[in-house]
Amino acid sequence: MRIAFFTDVFPRLSNTFIINQATGLIDLGHELDIYAPGVGDFGRAHEVVGEYDLAGRMRHIPIPESKGRRLLTAARHLAGRGSWNRGTLLALNPLLQGREALSLGPLYGALSLNNAPRYDAIHVQFAKLGRLVVPLARARGLDEPVLVAVRGADLTRHVSRNPARYREMLASTDMFLPVSVSLKALLQDLGVPAERIRVHHSGIQVQKFAFSPRQPAPDGTVQLLFIGRLTEKKGVRYLLEALANLDERVRLTILGDGEERSGLEELAGRLGVSGRVTWRGSVPQEEVLRELVAAHILVAPSVTAADGDQEGIPNVLKEAMATGMPVVSTWHSGVPELVEDGVSGLLAAERDSVDLARKLQELIDRPERWAAMGAAGREVVSQRFDSDRLNRELAKLYEELSSRRRR
Repeated sequence: MRIAFFTDVFPRLSNTFIINQATGLIDLGHELDIYAPGVGDFGRAHEVVGEYDLAGRMRHIPIPESKGRRLLTAARHLAGRGSWNRGTLLALNPLLQGREALSLGPLYGALSLNNAPRYDAIHVQFAKLGRLVVPLARARGLDEPVLVAVRGADLTRHVSRNPARYREMLASTDMFLPVSVSLKALLQDLGVPAERIRVHHSGIQVQKFAFSPRQPAPDGTVQLLFIGRLTEKKGVRYLLEALANLDERVRLTILGDGEERSGLEELAGRLGVSGRVTWRGSVPQEEVLRELVAAHILVAPSVTAADGDQEGIPNVLKEAMATGMPVVSTWHSGVPELVEDGVSGLLAAERDSVDLARKLQELIDRPERWAAMGAAGREVVSQRFDSDRLNRELAKLYEELSSRRRR
């Protein structure tokens, strides 16, 4: 089969799930084209991006940063034979695209699809992009099945808050792929029938994570680990407040960067825990793996942000559980679908640093539970979130939808 992926930026360090899907489908023998208006840093990308030459599979016309060059390049493409069609007209319509039409971003998307082959499946990786991509795909008139992944913030922060803007996507997408049951329920609340929704988890390559049951350190030091972007929904402020209520032998390493970093560093100072927190910033995947092996407990204190931004099911929880690390998270979005409270980890209330500290203390006080929790976590990730199995399921779904469209 020939498949098209649409995403916003490629490659992006935090989007390992897209890379896992891409390489998995290639391993299964399928052809893959990648469309992304934003080009990420290939120099810092995961090694497999180079091994699979994913850069060579990108088909999106680059968008120049200069507005003048952007306009001239677009004009040159529009001068080509057959460039003016329903897709380009849709992309330039300000009534449909709003202010985005002026940026010419939608137009570059339409132009990129002009000479593309017929696809057996068009897979939009974030629902926010579906507002543009689904109408463009339908404008091609090639009866291509279109699937839209729903990962969390794309639905809770964008689609749910303004469903009228996403009317065509909601009505004509062949299959929505929410990463959790909780997101499926939100889609149904928006009127999408259950038969056009299939929960498809973001997977990880479980075999790449060595299983290492955790043991307490001889000196009593406990190493906590947080991995993720420093944004409101990640709940790091509550982790810092919880840390202030724990023994001084409890340390925290933070991998990740973001707009809240400076404010969080100031908060750590006010709480008197600066000396117990190590800020590593964004690091390559190899260093993430090393930290996953070195730490005792991973903490993912996710919350619903003020603007509605939510997680789906954080991949970092799956990765930590695959290594045999016990985890502490919150009763947030799809997290309870992965972490069984008291079995594979512990769950605290959202935005409650006291409850979070209580759960962490409970786990710190009983290191004899760490190995059993780690084993339970590895088991659930292996059974339900392994990317190899999930990619086979995805390819089967592509075939099913493509056959249905050809009837």
